[in-house]
Amino acid sequence: MNKVLSSIDAYILLNKCFQNIEGSRIKKIYNVDDDRLLFKIRGRSNDFLLVFDMKRGLYPVSFSKLEKLTISPFVKKLRKYLNNSVIEAFSQVNGDRIYLIVVRRGSEFYHVYLEWIREGNVILTDSEGNIIVAYRMREYRDRKILQGEKYSPPPAKGIDPLLIDYIKIEKSKVNQRIINFLLKNINISPIFIDHALKKSGIDPSDKIKNIYWKRIKECLHIIISMVEEAILNQKYYFVRENDKVIDILPFYPLIRSDEINPVDNICDFLDKHFYYISPRDEEKKDMGKEKIIEKSIQSFEYKINVLRSFAQHLEKNYYRYQLLLEKYKQMRENKENYEKIRKTLIGMNPSVENIDFLKNVIYVKFNNERFMLNASKSLYENISEIYNIAKQYQRKIERARRLLTSNKSLRKEKLIIKRYPKRKWFENFRWFISSSGIEVIGGRDASQNETLVKKYLKEDDLFFHADIHGGSVVIVQTKKGSIDDKTISEASSFAAIYSKAWEIGLYSIDVYWVYGRQVSKKPPSGEYLPKGAFMIYGKKNYIRNVPLELVIGFKLIEENSDIFYRIYYGPKEPIQKRSDVIFVLRPGRVKREFMIKKIKKNIEKYVSDILNKEVVINNLHESIASCLPKGGFYLIGYYRM
Repeated sequence: MNKVLSSIDAYILLNKCFQNIEGSRIKKIYNVDDDRLLFKIRGRSNDFLLVFDMKRGLYPVSFSKLEKLTISPFVKKLRKYLNNSVIEAFSQVNGDRIYLIVVRRGSEFYHVYLEWIREGNVILTDSEGNIIVAYRMREYRDRKILQGEKYSPPPAKGIDPLLIDYIKIEKSKVNQRIINFLLKNINISPIFIDHALKKSGIDPSDKIKNIYWKRIKECLHIIISMVEEAILNQKYYFVRENDKVIDILPFYPLIRSDEINPVDNICDFLDKHFYYISPRDEEKKDMGKEKIIEKSIQSFEYKINVLRSFAQHLEKNYYRYQLLLEKYKQMRENKENYEKIRKTLIGMNPSVENIDFLKNVIYVKFNNERFMLNASKSLYENISEIYNIAKQYQRKIERARRLLTSNKSLRKEKLIIKRYPKRKWFENFRWFISSSGIEVIGGRDASQNETLVKKYLKEDDLFFHADIHGGSVVIVQTKKGSIDDKTISEASSFAAIYSKAWEIGLYSIDVYWVYGRQVSKKPPSGEYLPKGAFMIYGKKNYIRNVPLELVIGFKLIEENSDIFYRIYYGPKEPIQKRSDVIFVLRPGRVKREFMIKKIKKNIEKYVSDILNKEVVINNLHESIASCLPKGGFYLIGYYRM
C-alpha cells in the first residue's frame, strides 16, 4: 500500500470503512489542495470526513489534520448537484481503482465516479451516465471525459488475478523480463507480484525463456493465494525494518522482516499513514533541491578560482599579453592574411589556441581551461571584465546560500497563496476588462450563454459571436454609453478564442456583432431553438479574419497583509497591462493537460523566485484549466512583464 490504495485495497475498504455509508448525506465538499477533495458526510449517528486523493484513493480523516480548506469553481459545481444529497449506493467499478457513489437529491439521481488511475479524476454524471462535469475534461485514446459524453471507465489493465491459471505466454514474449510481463498482464498491485517472485525464488530481472514453466506456475499460484487471503480475511499487517514501517499489506508477508504486526483498525491507520506520507515526500523533494543548490555552489566556487587565477596570470605577464593584443590590431589594420595572423600570434605565445576574426576574440588556454581575450579592448579592460565575472559568480553563491538556508527553514513552513476571491457577478462567467476599462463577458457553456442573453443583455448592449456553430456568447454592456472600436475589436477576439474554431485548429475566424434588440429567443413559427441558441434579426456587423490568440496572465495581489493571485485571460493588450507574467497561446498540437502543467510550472518558479520562498499556490491547475478553450495549443511565448 505504501503510497497508493490498490484495487484489492479498494475492495477491502469498501467493507471495512464504507460499509455504513449508504443512507448518509453529503453535507459539504471542499478543496484540500489541487489533488484532494474533502467530503463532509452526515451519517445516521455521527458526522465524519472522507478525503479523496486523486493520486492515492479515498480514506477517512479527522478534523485536526486538515489544512485551510478552499472552494474552487469545480467544487462549486459539485455542491450545486450534491449538497444535502442522500448516498443511495456505494460500489467499486470493474474491480478497479474506481468508486461509484450513487446519490439522490430530491427526485434526481446522480453518479459520482472517483478515479485514482493515471492522473486521477472526479466525474459527475446524470442517472443515464451523461457527463455533467469532471475535474479533468480531456480526450484519452480509449475514452472521452467531456461534457455530454457517456461515461465509460478505462479498460482493465491485464486479467483478473484470480484467473491467472489460464494465462498464456506467447512465443514473442519469451524474451521479456518476468517482472515486466506479469505487471503488464495481471491487474494487480506490484507488491503482490514482488512478494510472489521472491517466495518462488525467481529473479525479477530474469527473462521468461530462462525460467522453468513449473516455477512460473508456482509463482502464479502464490499470487492467487495472496489475493484469496486478502479478499476472504480482510486483515492488514504492517511490516517494520529497522524501526521503520516499510509496507502495509492485506496478506501475511511471505518474506522475512524484522517485525510483522496486524493492524487493529485499518481506517484509523490510513488516516495517520497518508497524513505523514506527504510531508516525507515534500522533504525528499526539498533535500533533492538542496543537493542541486550545493552542487551549484561548488561549481560557482570552482569557476571563481579559475577566473581569478587567470586574471592574476595576465597581471603577472601583462607586457607579454599586451604585446599580443597590439600585434593582432596592427596586423588587422594592415589587412594581413588570417592564417598569417594566427601563426604569428601562436609563435608569440603558445597558449593561443584559436582566433575568431569575426568577433575579434583570441582564445587562450591556461591550466587546461579555455579563456577569451577581447581584442577590441585593452588588456586592462579584459582583466577587469574577468574579475567582474568572478564577482557575479560570488553574488550567485550568496543568493544560493540564502536559498539553501530558507529552503531548510521552509520545510516546515510554506507560504500558501490563495486565489483572489470573486466579488463581482460577472466573475462566474468568462470575462476580461478591455483596454478602455469596459467589462467584456462570455458564457462558458450553453446554460451560461442563455443566462447572459436572458438576464443581462439590454437593448443597446452589444452581442458578439464567431461565425461558426458552437461557441461562447460574448456581451458588452453599453450602460447607455458608446463603445469604442478598440473594445469591439477585443470582444471579437474573445468570441473567436472561445468558439469551435479553436477546437478544430483554425488560426482566424470571422466574428459578427449586433445590438441586444436584434437578439431573440423566439424561433420562427413551427421551429424550436435549443438551449444556448438564439435568433438574430437585422444586419450583422462583421469583423473579418479575427486571429485566434489567447493570452493568459498571472498576477500577485497583496491585500491586508495576505498574498493572493489572480489569473487573467483574453486578448494580449488588456491582459498584459494587468499581469506580472503572460503566456501567449495559439491553436496547435500540444495536449491540454501538458500545456496546463507547463504553464503551472513556470508560474510556480516565477513566484518562488520573486518571493524567495517555497510556495503552495492553491487550485492553480484548475484556475489555468478554466481559461483554456477546447482543443490543442502552441505556446508562442512566455514573458515577465
